Amino acid sequence: LPCRLINPAKSDMGKVSKVLLERITAHLRKMLSVNQWRSTGEVLDWFKSSCAPGQVKFLQFDIEAFYPSISEQLLDHAIAFALERMEIAERDIEIIKHSRQSLLFCPKGEVWQRKSSLFDVTMGAPDGAEVCELVGVYLLYKIGLVLPSESVGLYWDDGVIMLRDIGGPRMERVRKQL
Repeated sequence: LPCRLINPAKSDMGKVSKVLLERITAHLRKMLSVNQWRSTGEVLDWFKSSCAPGQVKFLQFDIEAFYPSISEQLLDHAIAFALERMEIAERDIEIIKHSRQSLLFCPKGEVWQRKSSLFDVTMGAPDGAEVCELVGVYLLYKIGLVLPSESVGLYWDDGVIMLRDIGGPRMERVRKQL
């Protein structure tokens, strides 16, 4: 059944949401000093500056289906987290959340929507990547409560944790803890 996502009434809202989310995530990244990289060069710079001599092991992870796995509740947590650290106008939050509403229209005119709500983080949306970045900053903060934040980084949906002088059993415990 061929379908396509159409959201013509919100195209400009998504662009506005993108700008708002870029401002929020840039502020949080700087304030929290989290390693959320936006280019391969940034990842390589971190790697070169962090890899001092000694026994270093890496734990890598991938957030499967990052876009569709972001629920309305997770986005609400990420926004609440940001609100604790900076001022965000209520209207800006409304724009961000309103831009998450989407419908799927099929060629025969049928409309498909999620059973519980219209909420969705769609791939290709003007602000989809920025929603993922906000959630990513939130996740990096949460991981930083368990591990030193300078040893953890996220590049879109791929993460890496650098662990120094750690044996296999302890590394396995860290992996399970996350």
